Amino acid sequence: ARPIDLWLASQPGDFAIMEYPVAKATSGRPLYMMVTHGKRIAFGYGTFFPRGFNDQRALLESFPSTQSLALLKSWGVRYVLVGARSYEAINGEPWDAFEQSLLALPGLRYVLALDDLPIYNGDRLLQLLPGTERAFAVDRIYVYEVL
Repeated sequence: ARPIDLWLASQPGDFAIMEYPVAKATSGRPLYMMVTHGKRIAFGYGTFFPRGFNDQRALLESFPSTQSLALLKSWGVRYVLVGARSYEAINGEPWDAFEQSLLALPGLRYVLALDDLPIYNGDRLLQLLPGTERAFAVDRIYVYEVL
């Protein structure tokens, strides 16, 4: 389990989470981590995307727009998890600038940041599956509460 999933498991209440960037959320690992934290998710994996997610994917991708935050709130999302290193790799934007925009939003509150754990050791897997490097990167996950 990732440290963030152990933290989520310790949080009381019935709520949902969303992970960003969306490409990271849909990589499969966050879906599997539901076994650890037991919280609902606002995304899916492979052929198991909820209809609402598919219908609203473009809006979800616009995070942190006001409209995306309103949608997340309407879905009962309490925490948004943002992978800083994944965000930089996928969007090509420096994390520091993006983080400042998140901290300035009235609809989000910074909670904590935890380093992820490596999924595997060595580079053999990446040699066998070129193009998957981002999915296996050790990330730093920032947690924001949706207000």
